[in-house]
Amino acid sequence: MSTRPDQPPGRIQADAFHLLHFFAIQVVLHVIGLDFRPTNLSSVGFVLGSLAVSVVAAWALYELVEKPMMRRFATKRRGEGQPSAVVRS
Repeated sequence: MSTRPDQPPGRIQADAFHLLHFFAIQVVLHVIGLDFRPTNLSSVGFVLGSLAVSVVAAWALYELVEKPMMRRFATKRRGEGQPSAVVRS
């Protein structure tokens, strides 16, 4: 059994993060209001808030949608408990 993961942990949620980051920005803009006047401190808060919402939403999408779909529809790779077929001439 190998201790090396199939994918690095940061890569797992990357697709979900890319799908959701725009919506996370919209949510944060809606929460702080449309009359947002950026200053240095509020801009940092906006970026950190958007990042936090994006990461949590990406984790939830991965855990609640992507992983169950992979378990349900993925096929086993050759060599994972299945002997390979031997062809004789």
